[in-house]
Amino acid sequence: MLRMSSRSVILDEDHFRAAEDKARSLGTTTAEYVTKLIDAERAVEELSFDQLLAPVRKGFDQLSDEELDTLFTDAKKRVADTRVE
Repeated sequence: MLRMSSRSVILDEDHFRAAEDKARSLGTTTAEYVTKLIDAERAVEELSFDQLLAPVRKGFDQLSDEELDTLFTDAKKRVADTRVE
C-alpha cells in the first residue's frame, strides 16, 4: 500500500504556473506531474552511464561511416565558427 502524506512546497509564481500548465497539458494534476518528475529523476539516477547512452548509440548505429564523418565535420565547423564570432 502506498502511503501518502500532505506537504507544502513553496514555488515562485512563474515555476508554479509552468508546472500547472504542463500538468494540464498532460491531463494530470500539478501534484501528480511533480511526483512523476521526481520518479523519473530517480530512475535516471539509477541507470549506468552505459544504459543512459544506449539510445544515442542505437541512433548512431543507423548512420553510415560517411554520414557520421559528415555529421562530426559539420559539428566541428559550427563550433569553430561560433568561437571566431
